[in-house]
Amino acid sequence: MIEIIKKKILIIFLVFFLPWESIYAEPLAKPIDTKNTFILYISHLFMPVEGSFTLENGTYDISVNVIESNTIFDMYHFAEHGKQGIYDLETTSVYLNFTKKIGEQTSLKAVLPYYYHSGGFMDESIESFHKAFPNGGLQNGGREYGGDNEIHIQYQTADGGPNINKSFQGAGDPSFFMKSILFDSNPGITCSIGIKPGIGNKAFINSNTTDFGINLNADYTAGRFYFYGMAGGSYFYGDGFYKDELEQSRNYLLCSALGLGGTFFDSLYFSIQFYLHNSIYETEIEKIDYVTIINSYSVRWQMNKQLLLQFSFDEDPITYASADIAFSLRCEYTF
Repeated sequence: MIEIIKKKILIIFLVFFLPWESIYAEPLAKPIDTKNTFILYISHLFMPVEGSFTLENGTYDISVNVIESNTIFDMYHFAEHGKQGIYDLETTSVYLNFTKKIGEQTSLKAVLPYYYHSGGFMDESIESFHKAFPNGGLQNGGREYGGDNEIHIQYQTADGGPNINKSFQGAGDPSFFMKSILFDSNPGITCSIGIKPGIGNKAFINSNTTDFGINLNADYTAGRFYFYGMAGGSYFYGDGFYKDELEQSRNYLLCSALGLGGTFFDSLYFSIQFYLHNSIYETEIEKIDYVTIINSYSVRWQMNKQLLLQFSFDEDPITYASADIAFSLRCEYTF
């Protein structure tokens, strides 16, 4: 199944991008499009960090973002608090993004996600990487207590809770955004609103809620360097799967972000970003209840006028309240 997914992803890139010759990529310097792919949050609406620019050299943009994230939350994290559970899985997320410019300062965007939860393939590589460090290596975070490349999602509640040990997949709920530039200057200010209707009904793929979001963004360019920040939030309307199966206690998500990037050699852009959001759970388990601080590190390479590639990886080494690590590959075109 993993090989089939990889082939599908390759076909998407080939069909959408390689044949087009009269199209131009998005701006090289821009915020990192962060998405928390932790199983506890993946199906909810996350407001993206936006820059104060509209599409260049055209009015449409299409991009594909593929994220491979690995999570281990061993049973002993739960047992310490008198609970029974484990989150051990790997998630392949594919996002199709379509953006249309509808005015000089306004654009619309649609995001169509697809998720595949499985045992994955990265466990052994991560453990080998940890062992390579001196003085006994880095901690494995509980990987040594479970089998490699296996999936197990369990959380015991008064009503039973989920207990899944087989791979599953499905289309997530689409998200729609409208971005408007309030001040087109340097610094610039942008406002964005979003909605994710509750369409699907599959747990850990869809949230069974209708989510609304809004944020305010600011950015500033100084020579080759690009600074930006964001503050906003999302509200979840309805009794979702997470409330019933994972004891979700809050129906809102407050978020903020800070980022810095630099452009080098006119075709390479490096950036680092911190995306923070509150927990929507109260379980008395620190790594679930803590604030999430997603550290993202990205490089964008404009190969030519037709193709722009972005590679990034995310982790939360501060509170550990997200997927252990996530790798992302993104292709962008504007036409």
